Amino acid sequence: PYGGGSDPGDDPPPLPGQDNPPQDLNGDGLYRDINGDDQFTIADVQVFFIHRDSDVVQDNAEGFNFDETDPPAVSIGDVQALFLDFTNGVDGINADRIRNDSLGNLGDPDSAADIDVRSLFGGE
Repeated sequence: PYGGGSDPGDDPPPLPGQDNPPQDLNGDGLYRDINGDDQFTIADVQVFFIHRDSDVVQDNAEGFNFDETDPPAVSIGDVQALFLDFTNGVDGINADRIRNDSLGNLGDPDSAADIDVRSLFGGE
């Protein structure tokens, strides 16, 4: 497992198919920048959904434990929690939130509750 500290040597390697390692953008110990592009976007949620069972994620559950289970374990609940962090915002992170007339303002929890999450991940 990786330390999740501020030393780059403590960070996990890139997830499968990604060029850069995940990053903790606000120092809270959680790697919300899943694709390592220095931003927290919906793409991070999508990559995490696809690779939540990868060795990189599972071997570093503490850094991807977005739903704060104890003991740390990564599951679909963490994908949902990361999506909520994206839609509602996270202290110290300026997320590139989705704003689209057909989806509503996902920064509004009442509007986000009406969204079919499958559509965000390419489902029907």
